[in-house]
Amino acid sequence: MNLFKFIFRKQINNLKGSLGEYKIGRVFPKEGDFNKAYHDINLYNENGDSVQIDYVYLCGNKVYVIEVKNYAGRIYGSANQQNWKQVLAYGKEKHDFYNPIKQNNAHIYHLNKYFKSKGINCEFENIVVFTPKAQLMFKDNNLYSFSLFKRYIKKWVKVESTDKHSDIRKVLDEMSELKINRKEHVNNIKERQDKLKDGICPRCGSLLVARDGKYGKFLGCSNYPKCKFIKK
Repeated sequence: MNLFKFIFRKQINNLKGSLGEYKIGRVFPKEGDFNKAYHDINLYNENGDSVQIDYVYLCGNKVYVIEVKNYAGRIYGSANQQNWKQVLAYGKEKHDFYNPIKQNNAHIYHLNKYFKSKGINCEFENIVVFTPKAQLMFKDNNLYSFSLFKRYIKKWVKVESTDKHSDIRKVLDEMSELKINRKEHVNNIKERQDKLKDGICPRCGSLLVARDGKYGKFLGCSNYPKCKFIKK
């Protein structure tokens, strides 16, 4: 019975996530000459791990990288915190989850590296959007409620473009053809977490070593400076 509940809950969470992405997808302006929305952009990083991005919105020469969170309740956190908090049932139920701004920064890192390998320099914008049931208890330039996102995206589409737009769009069109199923993506994440637990750098496979930095202790890759992976 416990296994059945676990599987059922997992399926429900996946469905909620898909519904949240669907709601956001309906907000994007109609595709035009200088704007286009891409859903579930996939790529493999330098270690062969899969990276899956909810939405990428190309507007002129600017690339908006959008992480969607379909959470209910009050959301507490800050841009620099490792974990944020979801509060439900009038404070009786609390859940921690990884800072989505940091999560999306990792997406941008891999996207930027991929575009540079194609000889293209892009301007990326980190956008985190929560669906309507969430009540955001703090503000950040990268953080949007559903209603705020609907207002701002209408402004983004009014941009000028240059010849660079077609090059960016071509690469994104190619990336949208790469399909990675969710099971494979989840397995890749689990493998990455296992490496971290074993003290192995998930980026290059070298050992992680404890170091002292300006902001406290952290784990750094022993292959530095060739690999600059760190974990607080």
